[in-house]
Amino acid sequence: MASPAGPVLSLGQPLLDQLRAAAEAAYPEECCGLVIGRPVPQAAGAGPPSYVATRLVAANNRHAEPRIAFELDPATHLGVLRQLRQSAGQVPAECLLGHYHSHPEGPAAPSPRDRRQATEPDHIWVIIGLAQGRAQAISAWQAPAAADADFTAVTLVADPA
Repeated sequence: MASPAGPVLSLGQPLLDQLRAAAEAAYPEECCGLVIGRPVPQAAGAGPPSYVATRLVAANNRHAEPRIAFELDPATHLGVLRQLRQSAGQVPAECLLGHYHSHPEGPAAPSPRDRRQATEPDHIWVIIGLAQGRAQAISAWQAPAAADADFTAVTLVADPA
């Protein structure tokens, strides 16, 4: 099997189920939340970075038009950042890997709006595509480091745990 060219994100089946359920429950609006996890240690030059998602934190979608866009509730975002900072000394330490959101009646790929909102370089965007209220696909993308660059596809690995 060939090695992935871009980053790799491992998600346990319970987290994948949680993403599908959140997207379907929020339909026809976009769901959103934060992806918490940790980088996987690897030797220098051993390939693309790998991450393991350990949990998801749901957030209210505060956007004025939640059927076509999302805006994470800032109180949730700040609360998670505070919690992660307070637990930074624990091993293994968790960090904010990125966030998730859904595309009601849309593909599991970054939209032009997503591209405009990508202000946190290297954060992972997990996107759930829905059709008629049912989750169809889940994909992950890494936000670009430069404003004129595009998202990088992230290989999703579904862990059975």
